[in-house]
Amino acid sequence: MEDSRPRRFTPALALYVIAIVGGLGILAVRIWLIGGLPLWLDETWTAVIAGQRTWTAFRREVWLDPNPPFYYLVMALWPGESNFALRLPSLIFMIAAPLLAFGWRLPGLSRDARLAWAALLFFWAPGLLLSADARSYALLLLVSVGQTIAFARLIERPDLRRATLWCALAGLAVATHYFAAWLALVQGLFYLALRRREAVRTWPALLTLTPLAAWGLYHLPRLLVYARPDVVWYERLSLSQALDVAAYALGPGLLFALLLGAILAACRLLPSEAPRQGARWAAISGVAALALVVAIGMKQPFLVDRYLTPIVPSALLGIVLLARAPAGYALVAAFYLAWINPAEVRGTLQRRAVFGLEGPTRYLLAARPDSLTYSLGYGGARVMDPATTAQIGSYFFERSNQRVKARMIVTGGDALGELLAQARGSRPSIILLYRVENRPDLGRLPADWQCSDQPGYRSGTLACAPKRLFSQRPPTS
Repeated sequence: MEDSRPRRFTPALALYVIAIVGGLGILAVRIWLIGGLPLWLDETWTAVIAGQRTWTAFRREVWLDPNPPFYYLVMALWPGESNFALRLPSLIFMIAAPLLAFGWRLPGLSRDARLAWAALLFFWAPGLLLSADARSYALLLLVSVGQTIAFARLIERPDLRRATLWCALAGLAVATHYFAAWLALVQGLFYLALRRREAVRTWPALLTLTPLAAWGLYHLPRLLVYARPDVVWYERLSLSQALDVAAYALGPGLLFALLLGAILAACRLLPSEAPRQGARWAAISGVAALALVVAIGMKQPFLVDRYLTPIVPSALLGIVLLARAPAGYALVAAFYLAWINPAEVRGTLQRRAVFGLEGPTRYLLAARPDSLTYSLGYGGARVMDPATTAQIGSYFFERSNQRVKARMIVTGGDALGELLAQARGSRPSIILLYRVENRPDLGRLPADWQCSDQPGYRSGTLACAPKRLFSQRPPTS
């Protein structure tokens, strides 16, 4: 006889309700975020590199860029060049990452625990920014989830097949972003320390890293150029900045991390599912890599928060292990979901879009210039290839079927004056990307020029052309 009693609303059921309902809501938010905003500067770089017409030109542009090649290769094979099309792969990767965390069994994690891990990955607030960004970080998160699971499985039962899979995924992560090497290094040292005999026996797995090593040697001279002290545009982290950057791996800031710590302290009263060794060491490796990278960032100017993306899956796995049981999983997942503010994320994306060329180009399209002289206003610009920066400057004009000869210059203290002095052509125009503290004085602008000035939170853009161009019909060719 069937039991007719109503089913109780258990913590496990609460977790599933939060994950499914919250996941559908966040999916709608992600789709809303990726449309309608201009590309910011780094996304324009993606579009230009991926849009090269020959593989020879593509290889050259990838070598000139300080990032590794895998994401650019994916984008070169991806159809479409609209803003939505360029950002769509990142949305797909951000959906695939939690699905992989839930679907690929990690030894020692129950189904509820895997669902909680997947939910935290999907509700991780910085992930909303990454899914609306035509850059490599969403792909990096997906590959790093696979690397984390592969490492846990390797620690549980070391053999050549598992070691090869872990090495392949670690190499793929590094081929997506070089900072993934820090996590791979820490995991490799842990494997050697915990499973020394098996680690020596499975050394042929390292052969999977041969293509990455070959590319690294080929790319190294260019990376050394970007590492020069006069080129690096990062700052050495203060203690408060280091804490904020470290909190990125857990969520949107230090306050978030402190409140999360209080919740996890309360979870210590719950029964524990006692995770197995592989899951525990996968989480510990992430914490160790996080501490190492942040400590170096306090000594050397080389770190911004999004570079910690490969550490996020193992950090969130640690949160799940500390939550201990379905009641804790549900509580933490609800906390992550409640912290998301779609309007704030949209505002962040809008402010970031100010640091780009699409907005000012839209303003200049009405003037139909034949030349553009522009400045990016930061140290790395001085080592950029002129042919590449010409493509960057003309990209949005060409997408609007206007031909313009673009040229980037490196400016000093009087950026606006230098741009005006070097503006060329019968129909000249200029664009200046600037820090808000260096906002140009438009009172010095010649009376026969007009501008659009868009100051943002940290940076702004200025687009100018002679007034006559906005009222004249351009000559026909």
